[in-house]
Amino acid sequence: MYSLTLKDFTTMSEGQFFDRKSARKEPKEIAHHLIGFANTGGGFLAIGIEDEGTLTGFQIEGANSLESFLNVVKDYCKGTIKLKFEKIPFTHINNSEDFVLLFKVEPSYSTIVSNIEGDIFIRLNDSTMKLPENKYEYLKTEKNKIRFEDLPEENASLEDLDLEILNEYKSILNSELSYEEFLKENNFIIDGYLTKGAVILFGKKPSDFVPCARLRYLHYKDDAESENPKTEENISLKDGLIKLLRNAKEILESRMENVENSKFWFEDTLIMMTYRDFSHPWEYPRIIVYNNSKLLYSPYSKPSYINLENVTYIKWPDNIRITKILMEFGWIKELNQGIKNLYS
Repeated sequence: MYSLTLKDFTTMSEGQFFDRKSARKEPKEIAHHLIGFANTGGGFLAIGIEDEGTLTGFQIEGANSLESFLNVVKDYCKGTIKLKFEKIPFTHINNSEDFVLLFKVEPSYSTIVSNIEGDIFIRLNDSTMKLPENKYEYLKTEKNKIRFEDLPEENASLEDLDLEILNEYKSILNSELSYEEFLKENNFIIDGYLTKGAVILFGKKPSDFVPCARLRYLHYKDDAESENPKTEENISLKDGLIKLLRNAKEILESRMENVENSKFWFEDTLIMMTYRDFSHPWEYPRIIVYNNSKLLYSPYSKPSYINLENVTYIKWPDNIRITKILMEFGWIKELNQGIKNLYS
């Protein structure tokens, strides 16, 4: 169903968009995590893997039944949680067959989900936390607002989209719908118009419609302290976000000798491009490399009322659909780690 493998789910870090739990966990507790993902942008939850990544599946002593987990939403949740599940088979060292249950939780765009007692949970970095009652209003406001990514782009048409990337997304979701039907089903055509989110993600050149939807890579020969540094490279990336990120990753990997450094810089670039405010008219992010230093430049500063305590449920800025698509294209590991970098 997804481009991630079972090995990925055992080895990658738990984070904003991914968690793993033993099948011995009570279904009522699992409900809290599903609720948290639904209220805070969606994510993946793997059942049958211990916290440290050991595959134990559903044969382990004390495991709850598959049916009890499949009924979690019906038995323990109030409100609609849209999710898909997949049984991923594997073989134990003693050759016995087993499986991991993978939930893919869709973000709840307009309603707040709670447990049957009325408690609201959100996802904060790599933890699921109960939202204090005095913070409910933040979440209600967030759910009721109109997001920039959902606004219509009246001047764009299907001819402005990169059909190669769109076909790739259709393949990920195993869809045989026409382009128009597929975009409507996934809320990228609303009221007959392509959305700005559709153009940002899949456009051939999104900056024709959303001027700041681009990224620049600048490499200077001189040190950062130089008054007039000489330009070594000046690369403007103006593709749709999926292709743009792939190109940015390739640039960073090819220009940095240390592989781990390139991964770190790409994770931070991914977060910068995902959590940015696309409504800003002209200013756009940059990767800037000097002879003696590197920096990411984002022209968007967060409002003063945003802090590490409330950044997730206030969600600044909010590109839920864009984040969801990036996860489905397989960027979940990098998104998770980028969020960790942000909090560290």
